[in-house]
Parts: sequence; C-alpha cells; structure tokens
Amino acid sequence: MKLDFGCGEGDIPGGYRCNIIGAGYFFYDGKSLPLRDNSMDKIISQQVMEHCFLIEDYYREAARVLKLRGHMDISFPHRFVPFDSHSRAWFVHWFYPKLYRPDYFNWQTRGYHKRLAEKYFTIQSRAKHITANCSIYEGPRTLRKMANYLPFIGYFRQVHWRLAK
Repeated sequence: MKLDFGCGEGDIPGGYRCNIIGAGYFFYDGKSLPLRDNSMDKIISQQVMEHCFLIEDYYREAARVLKLRGHMDISFPHRFVPFDSHSRAWFVHWFYPKLYRPDYFNWQTRGYHKRLAEKYFTIQSRAKHITANCSIYEGPRTLRKMANYLPFIGYFRQVHWRLAK
C-alpha cells in the first residue's frame, strides 16, 4: 500500500490530510498516524515539510508505518532555496523566515532535516536534477537566468530524497 503523507490544500487547522492510494483519505493530527506499524510499502511526501511544525514526529511516524524494505520519497524546499513558490518572491525566507506567515511555514535548513531523517532512515539517493520551482517566475531576464541556475547548485536545490528503513 502507498501513503500520500500530507496531501491536500493544507487548509485543515492542526493537521494534514493524508491519502492511502486506492483506499481513501484520513486526517493526521501531526502527532500519530492512525495506521498499524509496518503497514505501508511506500510513502510519498511532496511539498509538505515546510508546513510541518512537529518535524521529528513526522519522520518518526513515517518510519513507524513504513515496512522494512519500503521507501519514502520526500521533496520540499528548505530555508535557503532562493525563490519561494508560495509567495512568488525572491529570498523571502532567507531574511524573514519568522515574519512571512509564521503560522503556515516552518523554514528549516537542509542540515536540520538531514539530521532528523537519518535518525529514522537511510538516505538512499538524492535527485541530481530537479525542476526549478522558480520556473514560474516572470520577472527580469537576469533573475530568470539566475532562477534557472541556482536550483542546480547543491546548497540552493530543493531537498529530494529517497529514504529507506
């Protein structure tokens, strides 16, 4: 079975909507998944971590429900990704991580996530090329060029990992 961990509009206060693919949706309160241990073959988490305030609980619960040879595909922007696709603004969470919607975002660094993920998983692979989330930017040509270049520099690239238990 596959779990889409944190899908939906993000409009549920105090938690996340999740989907067991082919079986339906349920609510995750941010603390414990209402699933049995070792019940999922695969977990998908796309663009959720920047909204998660209990990050260690998120990783711990994913590890708890993932089967032994299962894997989790996770991608998210971290604090130093230059273009924010939510606000469509440059560097907003570099300089104002606590000012720009602190109730909706929890910007952390790549290293912070790596330390937590490695407590529960083995990082099997990292994506080499990720479509730039700043491709929707329509500003000056110089910034568009930078937008296409920066995401491929490791430090500025979005996190995209395959985690294994």
